[in-house]
Amino acid sequence: MLSAVVLWKKPWFRARVYQFVLVVGIIGVAGFFIHNAMNSPTIGTRGFSFAFLFEPSGFEMGENVFGVSPDDPNWKVFLAGLMNTIIVSVVAIIVCAVVGFFIALARISHRQWLSNLALLYIEINRNLPLLLHLLFWYAVCRSFPSPRHAEAVWPGIFATNRGLVLPEFNFQATPFVWCLSVAGLILLAVGWVKREQSARLSLNLKLCGGAALLAGVLFGTSAAWPELSGLRFRNAWIVTPEFIALLVSLAIYQSGFFAETVRSGIMGVDRGQREAAASLGLSKARTLRLIVMPQALRIMVPPMISQFGGLIKNSSLGVLIAYPEVVRISMAASVDTGRIVECTLIIMASFLVINLLLSALMTWLNKRVAFVDA
Repeated sequence: MLSAVVLWKKPWFRARVYQFVLVVGIIGVAGFFIHNAMNSPTIGTRGFSFAFLFEPSGFEMGENVFGVSPDDPNWKVFLAGLMNTIIVSVVAIIVCAVVGFFIALARISHRQWLSNLALLYIEINRNLPLLLHLLFWYAVCRSFPSPRHAEAVWPGIFATNRGLVLPEFNFQATPFVWCLSVAGLILLAVGWVKREQSARLSLNLKLCGGAALLAGVLFGTSAAWPELSGLRFRNAWIVTPEFIALLVSLAIYQSGFFAETVRSGIMGVDRGQREAAASLGLSKARTLRLIVMPQALRIMVPPMISQFGGLIKNSSLGVLIAYPEVVRISMAASVDTGRIVECTLIIMASFLVINLLLSALMTWLNKRVAFVDA
């Protein structure tokens, strides 16, 4: 008895016991819900199965990169919906980072009017619900004229209520293009390998490799200008209003939070670093790029993980404006097949995998920029 009391006083033993109790409790609660779900009227008569994924979907998906049709199996439709989620999330993260960075620079500017304007932008976007952003920008996109009455905002670019009409680009991989691309990749690889031996040689190789790849893309790409045919455009790449509204709302809403993250990171760098750079004759731009930002990243990266993860999860709001992302596809499939639980599990697994991959990537970046003890 005395030995048990002594053992319980050890922190490591209590931690193991608490962890064991927690795991058993989670397994018990999960088992309870699974048992109820398996005996519910929704599943009980048909059983739990993902065989419906190999059956024809039977519904039109809309915009997608795989060109799926109603005759394609459900798994391919789910994959196309997941790809739409990834595309809009990645583009929104890039736009959010760029806009948020410049808003943060404006926020710390010595020009009072510019700082106040950036503060107004941040406060408005952070305090308005994302759903309101989404509905507003979707209404804006739908307010543009029809294709027949649309005016070109730029040569070959039209803004219509059916989306943004852009020139159609076709890529043809000729032998010459392949040679340029392979040569560019080889130069980039050699430049990466030589980066520790000679910085100048590595930079020159990377520049030549990048130029070769760019030349390959330009030589292999042909453009077709949009032509109005009846009520629609031919030879055009159309970015739908749903995609634009979801992209803009996600990017603008999250850019307010990102701007404050960048500002806090920059302000977290010791002021003496800037003063030392100024005494060496460095301009403000070079000071920011070479001294401040590398140190600010150590402060910025951890909150960026949760912000970008939240942006990806918020992309599920696209279901409200009929953007064919993974949640909308899952809902449509659950209505057609009656597999509500299975479709819900697919949604959960999809966002879990995406956010775990994002978290792993940002954790790796955080380790790269973190301070290392000598």
